[in-house]
Amino acid sequence: AEDIESRDDCWECTFRLSGQKFLEWNLYKTNVDGVPTDTKGQVLQRTVFAHRCLVKFVDNIDEATLEIDDVEYKNLDDFVEETTAEEPLRLSPASLLGSFGLTAPYQVDPDAPAGLRSLKMGGGEGGNLFGFLGCCQSTPVNRGDE
Repeated sequence: AEDIESRDDCWECTFRLSGQKFLEWNLYKTNVDGVPTDTKGQVLQRTVFAHRCLVKFVDNIDEATLEIDDVEYKNLDDFVEETTAEEPLRLSPASLLGSFGLTAPYQVDPDAPAGLRSLKMGGGEGGNLFGFLGCCQSTPVNRGDE
């Protein structure tokens, strides 16, 4: 035990288990102003994790224990992988943050119309720039003698 700087009364080895988790987001892209568009995109979000692990035993290696983040392995919750396909979550950003601690990413489409270019320039009711300024082109209302 001396060669690995272990305690005198037992053998122990500490190590760190590191890895990455990935979450794939399907979302609507935004223009440079942050306004959602009709174009869908995908963002792959990477999360890095690390766990402190400790293997130790006193006299008999058959009685060795494993601790992960200071919790003995036998006391950890069982992991059960679900084999059925889950429906995608459709939650508001506030719900995602409150329920799961997740912050929804966004994807900007630099080619999407922004500013005044994002207004519909076609004809029809409210379908052009003057539809946006409709309050300025309406007939004045007679309010009597004020």
